[in-house]
Amino acid sequence: TVIGLRGTAENPIKIKGDTSVTGKPLFRPVDGRDGILFWGDASEHVIVEGLRFEQAARAGIVVYGSQFITIRDCEMVSNGIWGVQTCLSDHISVESCELASSQKEHGIYFSTTDHPVARNNRIHHNNRCGIHFNGDKAEGGDGMVTGGLVEGNRIYENGRDGGAGINMDGAEDMTIRSNRVERNYAGGIVSFVTDGRESGSRNVFEGNTVLFKSGQGRYGLKITGEPVGTQVTGNTLVCGRGPALEIVRTAVPGLLSDGNKLGVRHASGLIRVDGKSLKLDEWRAMSGQDTRSVMLNINFAL
Repeated sequence: TVIGLRGTAENPIKIKGDTSVTGKPLFRPVDGRDGILFWGDASEHVIVEGLRFEQAARAGIVVYGSQFITIRDCEMVSNGIWGVQTCLSDHISVESCELASSQKEHGIYFSTTDHPVARNNRIHHNNRCGIHFNGDKAEGGDGMVTGGLVEGNRIYENGRDGGAGINMDGAEDMTIRSNRVERNYAGGIVSFVTDGRESGSRNVFEGNTVLFKSGQGRYGLKITGEPVGTQVTGNTLVCGRGPALEIVRTAVPGLLSDGNKLGVRHASGLIRVDGKSLKLDEWRAMSGQDTRSVMLNINFAL
């Protein structure tokens, strides 16, 4: 348990694995504990680096009420609920980590956390979401996750019990770019509201690749609620069962969607609006969007 550990931006405190040994030093907590728990008096400007966490009752690392915590080059494998979980904390970064096989829920769970970063991680075989954002107004914050970056992650084979590869409940001003989200069992990427205050506005989805096997998956990218200023550009979305793009009409005003490659490994339903399947030209006529986007010629047998 880490309480009140304070570095500075110029001189952060490091909790670091011994690089002279083979493999990463291992935390395997007992008696229902987490691997590392930031708790109580706030910590800030701390780096956790080069450690492995297994079989924690909840999570490899939990960050509660702290800020400017960086988790880098760590392995979180087969923990009880999450790999990493944060709550009422800001400026938390998870970088170049492996987050795998969380038994109950997610690889990374950013709850009530502004300016979160998930970059260059490998996130796989978690029971629910790869990365889950939750504004969760019941936790006591403003009900939104604001100003995050999800970049360069490989997110695969998550969601046997539901949830998306990247799941955004009440998340706004987010940049989701250059991620590869493949072979997940439920959703690809989704922006919605259940626990948050509202659906997220001004989210940018750029250059992501979402791929499903034939007969698997719900949607490539789904946008619900009444967000404004959403951008969907340069993505490749190929679904095995659901639509490549799923959206509600209330999310169309202010939308910018173009330069995407869209495909499905089934006979119909490239785009779905308010539950109705549309072809690409029908979507263009209705929305004025995706004039330079293309439909991929997908082999249905794949």
